[in-house]
Amino acid sequence: MKLNQFDNHKENFVSKGAYALLDYKEYDATIIASGSEVEIAFSASTMLKKSDNLNVRVVSMASFELFENNNEHYKNNILGSKPIFGIEAGVVNGWEKYVYDKNFIGMTSFGESGPYKELYDHFKITDKNLAKKIKDNL
Repeated sequence: MKLNQFDNHKENFVSKGAYALLDYKEYDATIIASGSEVEIAFSASTMLKKSDNLNVRVVSMASFELFENNNEHYKNNILGSKPIFGIEAGVVNGWEKYVYDKNFIGMTSFGESGPYKELYDHFKITDKNLAKKIKDNL
């Protein structure tokens, strides 16, 4: 497992649009997340490592547009060659290019409001649900 720490890097990985935050040489799947959902992705990956010995990479996707500006080698390296799962508090729009619908966790409608923890529970935007979805679809 390689947890990327960026303190000593001169390169701005966010400017590339996406970067591996948690990586494995040998892995079973990749989770793409943005913003606050990265914490949920990291937690789900940790759960799967402890419970099922699955190595699940976590990619922080800061910007689809910036990511698409990279060369194919970089994009393929970030996305990897294994199943990709996505988690986003918003709707699936934009994620379809990288994540099949069955592998996406997010809102299924527009206009819901309330405390974010209640909404996350309602839409199953949780580490436990993400871990289950990955196990069920590998």
